[in-house]
Amino acid sequence: MKNYLKSISNWITGKVRERVQVVANPGCQPHVLEARMEAAELRHLDTVIADINQVRLEKRNGEMAIYFCHVSGIDVKEVLATGDGGGLAQHARVENLTVPKGIKQGMYNLKNVQLVSNGVMTITATKKTKLELLK
Repeated sequence: MKNYLKSISNWITGKVRERVQVVANPGCQPHVLEARMEAAELRHLDTVIADINQVRLEKRNGEMAIYFCHVSGIDVKEVLATGDGGGLAQHARVENLTVPKGIKQGMYNLKNVQLVSNGVMTITATKKTKLELLK
């Protein structure tokens, strides 16, 4: 009940801004993400905390679409689990990543996300995930 009241209080006072989900649509160019994961020596079921450099965010149908076409590299910060050495998936998904509704479209570094490939390459936001706008 306390958290609910705090949420309502934040909404009333304007402390909470509307957010939109970041999604990886079919045209997000997951083959580029796959190639950068291979370059970072990531394999099937490897689970890491990483920075993904140079993703593009674009507004699409009320959501924020992510594109991997310009990804320049993946910087692994921490290995959470070692996989089985198998091949990477060919599709991408983004989980739990939201951005303020009015965020500027453009190129970003995606910092401190969990990255794993198990049937699909999954990028999951963590409590430490941040977006860094590139100029």
